[in-house]
Amino acid sequence: MASQSSAKKGHSREQFDRVGTATTVAELSVEALYAPEAEISVLGGMLIDGDAIDIAAGIVAASDFSEERESIVFGAMRTLRTAGSVVDPVTLGERLRVSGQLALIGGMSYIADVLDAVPTAANIEYHARIVRDRAARR
Repeated sequence: MASQSSAKKGHSREQFDRVGTATTVAELSVEALYAPEAEISVLGGMLIDGDAIDIAAGIVAASDFSEERESIVFGAMRTLRTAGSVVDPVTLGERLRVSGQLALIGGMSYIADVLDAVPTAANIEYHARIVRDRAARR
């Protein structure tokens, strides 16, 4: 039954067997191109530790993020840091509000969600490299 299902989607039996699950080749390709957990980890780490902003900015660019709101948040944090401002949820939210982008990213609740998703900035370099590598594949 599974091989019929995968054959209907245009995938060969070999592809199905090689994968070992019902995951399609297209789904595997998407996983190879995007790393949403790593992207959120980079942003959260930047919010937790100002020095992490410099580390991440040395590895990734705003265009490396797969979602527009992540790119916007990354860019806003870099702008704040470059201006010598403190980067925290309040200053980030204010920067995005002034630039008219706060609602676009999902408001303060999105910033809180990013912060809550990441317990530490300790692995930011590793996570940033994942983001950069996935962006290079797209």
